[in-house]
Parts: sequence; structure tokens; C-alpha cells
Amino acid sequence: MSNLIKTFFFVFALQFCYAQKIKTKYPSVIVLHKDTLVCFTTEQSKQVAVWNEERKQCLELSKNDSQKINELENIITQQKGLISNLEKEKGLLKANLQDKDALIMICEEEKKSIKKEVRKQKIGKWIAIVGGVALSTFLLTI
Repeated sequence: MSNLIKTFFFVFALQFCYAQKIKTKYPSVIVLHKDTLVCFTTEQSKQVAVWNEERKQCLELSKNDSQKINELENIITQQKGLISNLEKEKGLLKANLQDKDALIMICEEEKKSIKKEVRKQKIGKWIAIVGGVALSTFLLTI
């Protein structure tokens, strides 16, 4: 019987040593009365807390980024509207320049025709003066 007790003691000691050697893998999930518990080691719980803080910071930064993106999109739409207005103004200015150039050409043509007319009138006036002087001297000499 003592051998049997020694054998049981030896087997029990081996099993106890083996159980001490095997570490429970954490996080472990335990179900108690339809409730689920998740067990962490202290280091793991600290790491989970750090991850939670990082997640909160990321969510806050993401929210700020979303607000900035919305603001920048509003600025972009305003700038696009401004650009389209400026393009319209540019088109109007080009049309005005073309009209001005056309009017300048018309004015130049009118100026040339007026110069020709004035030249003709001056020539006609001098012909009339010379003709009048010649006629009056001719009439006075007769």
C-alpha cells in the first residue's frame, strides 16, 4: 500500500508541477451563468487602456479632419463659383475688346474718308479762289 501511496503522490506531484508550468492563455473567456467574462493579465489590461486612448485620439482627429475637409470643400465650391464668374467676365471683356477694335477700325475708315473729303473741299476752295481771282482780273482787265 505504501507503494501505491507513493505512486499516487508521485503522479499527483507531477501533475501539480505540470499544471504550474502550463500558463493559462490570456485573454481567456469564461462563461458564468449565461454571462461572458473576458480575463486579461495586468499588462494586457494596460495595453488595452493604451489602445483605447489611442482610438479616442484617432476618432477625435478623424472628426477634426472631417470638419476641415468639409470647410475646404466649401472653399473649393466658392472658388469654383468665383472662377466661373471671372471666366464670364473674361469673355465679356474679350467681346468688349473686339467691339472696341471694330469701332476703332470704323473710326479710322471714317477719318480717312473725312480727310479725303476735306482735301477735296480744300482743292475745290482753292480752285474757286484761283478761278475767282483769275476771272475778276480778267474782267477788270477788259
